[in-house]
Amino acid sequence: MAESYVTKSYLTTQFQNYSEVIKDKFALKDEVGGGVLEEDLTATTSIGSVTSGKTYPKGTSLEQIIRDILTTYQKAGLAVTLDPVKELYDIISDTLSSITISAAATKGTNKITAVTFYVDGIETNEITAGVENGGTFEYTHNFITPQNSTFTVKVEVFDGKQTTSQTKTVTFIPRSYYGTVNKNIIMPTEFEIKNVENTVLKNTQKFTWENIDCQDAKLLYAYPKQFAALTSIKDGMDFPYLDSYTETTVEIDGYEYRCYLLNIEMTCDAAEGFKQIFA
Repeated sequence: MAESYVTKSYLTTQFQNYSEVIKDKFALKDEVGGGVLEEDLTATTSIGSVTSGKTYPKGTSLEQIIRDILTTYQKAGLAVTLDPVKELYDIISDTLSSITISAAATKGTNKITAVTFYVDGIETNEITAGVENGGTFEYTHNFITPQNSTFTVKVEVFDGKQTTSQTKTVTFIPRSYYGTVNKNIIMPTEFEIKNVENTVLKNTQKFTWENIDCQDAKLLYAYPKQFAALTSIKDGMDFPYLDSYTETTVEIDGYEYRCYLLNIEMTCDAAEGFKQIFA
């Protein structure tokens, strides 16, 4: 059988024709962003910020896929502050007419698309303009009537892939009382509790009463009943006192309190550094 040969001119012509086809196809893809997927593509391994199982739909930019492979995804950062800054208020005497929420958003891998504010779980404001590269964004919430009950505020930052959020709780709570009472008192009344030497606003049953000063009197500690009962009362030397106290429930300003009264009278000077650690 005779051998057949392909001429150089034929190969040159075919190559030129093929080059034109390739050129035309890439020119077409340039119109939609420099190369795109012609069909859906699902990753079978994790690499960079691509997770196994992630599907890129037809038309996804090849540049985006390459960026995902070569970079590790970082979600947006967020720090929330409030004005007024305090988060604990006296439910008897304090109210809030408004609160300003500041969100310091930091861009991660992706551009930020939205910063959203919530009060008690209800969306109250969303900012989408000028958020792409992060920054500080503020929203002032005005209450319909002055607020004197606990509420939450939340901010969400979305970057098109994940949501970063932070929640703060503003708490309204009755004050706690601690001090000395007459040694003859067995069941303290609201009047007697409210007339002890000290009050403190706190969001826990735990408390340390330091440098106690009393003269032939009983020690008393009362706090809102919404907090758990005490499981430990000790002094600075770790000596237990819980069994030496009697707990009763007393209503003060319409709120139930746990009241702990030492069963015996004491005499001690503040300089002695005697303390009671309630926990």
